[in-house]
Amino acid sequence: ATDSLGGLAINAVIRENFLNDEGLFELDPSMFFPSSGGAAGATIMDTHDMLTETTMTMKSIKLAGLDSFVEMDVLNPIGKHTLGNSLKMQYLWVEIEMEAEMKAS
Repeated sequence: ATDSLGGLAINAVIRENFLNDEGLFELDPSMFFPSSGGAAGATIMDTHDMLTETTMTMKSIKLAGLDSFVEMDVLNPIGKHTLGNSLKMQYLWVEIEMEAEMKAS
């Protein structure tokens, strides 16, 4: 089955239910790294030594291309108790925005 743009129908389902107006899927980094001190984003490193205090924070995670499937071959029996799956996409793009702050101790 194809969608209105000539791609696979799954692309339309993903586009309509999971992507924003720019065609991106945005993840909240705090899902993966608990935030500390109420800071915006997710703190992935917070160190303090004799010279510096360093904090690295993940601000955002964006995925593009989740609606670019060109081939899906799922649940294909390849053995007595084995199923094979094959998925092909035109592209998959990941953008991670991070902030690094380093200051003297």
